[in-house]
Amino acid sequence: MAFVAFVTQDATCQEVSAQSATGATGTVTLTSVNNGAYAGSFDVVMDSGDHVTGSFNAANCAGINAVFGSSTATCG
Repeated sequence: MAFVAFVTQDATCQEVSAQSATGATGTVTLTSVNNGAYAGSFDVVMDSGDHVTGSFNAANCAGINAVFGSSTATCG
């Protein structure tokens, strides 16, 4: 299962919902998983109707659990 979102925020870190979207259909394919680092590709149609494709190669981020394990995050 994958979750894809595009979120736009204003200068006060509030979401601009008219410029944000979530994935409606599509695929996210992992081609490599190694010690917390992930690589792969995506082909997704957003609920806005936009169609996005691409690839990613994300290095291990030790602090990511602090962000996703928390109910608050900071805007920077």
